[in-house]
This record gives sequence, C-alpha cells and structure tokens, in this order.
Amino acid sequence: MANESALPTSSLGNMGIPDITQAETWELLKNEPNAVLIDVRTQGEWQNVGIADISELGREMRLVEWVVAPAGTPNENFLADATKDLDPDTPVVLLCRSGVRSQAAGSAMAEAGFTRAYNILGGFEGSAQATGWRDNLPSANTPDQG
Repeated sequence: MANESALPTSSLGNMGIPDITQAETWELLKNEPNAVLIDVRTQGEWQNVGIADISELGREMRLVEWVVAPAGTPNENFLADATKDLDPDTPVVLLCRSGVRSQAAGSAMAEAGFTRAYNILGGFEGSAQATGWRDNLPSANTPDQG
C-alpha cells in the first residue's frame, strides 16, 4: 500500500467525501496501482463530450451512470456496477461534469463502506475550445468541434 500521508487531503465536499483536484487525481492514479477512476456522467455525455484518457497510465476508467438519461432517474444498479470486484479500501475517484453527481455517487459509495472515495473538484467539463480536462489533463473521444 502506498504512503497514505502522500494521498490527497483536500477539503471535504458538501456531502462528506474529500474533493481532490484533477492534478491530484492524476497523481493518485499514477502512484496507486489499484486506484480506480469512475465517470458517473450519462452515456450521452460520454459520447458527445468525451471521456478522460488514462491510457498513458495503462488504465481504463469505469463508466457507470449515476442517473439514467433522459429521465434523470437514479441508476438502481450504480453501486453493484461501480463496486464490482473492488475491495472497500480501494482508492476510488469519481468524476462527472461539474462535481455534483460524483459527490453524491461517492457519498453513496462511502455509505456502502468504501473508505477511500474521492470527488474530482470541478468535474470534467472541458470547453468546446479546449481538449482535455479543465487542467489540460488528457481526454479521449472528444467530439468533432466543426
């Protein structure tokens, strides 16, 4: 296990799990071989906006909707799908567009016993003029801007 004192210590989010920056997320994923990144946005967002690209780290992220579009209803299978084959001590970083859904999803994971759930502060939310995350971290499947 990595040195836990080197792990992110950013402020707690509104619902109780720590918020970490995109740069802290990258470092956590780079330094913790069992860490998992879960994107909780909708299928439409993955297809039309893109997804984070962590292939440089030899990783793939999990895509698990927190709410199902277009109805906006809760994904009843979220916890089962998001936590499949994960130990409750696994570092789990959650991502959505702005950080609201991922904070709620992370809180649900914490309530289910996951002790190292983190929310990405500010979310994915790349602009049409830029590729990648807000802090210029890699993204994939960026839609055609033309």
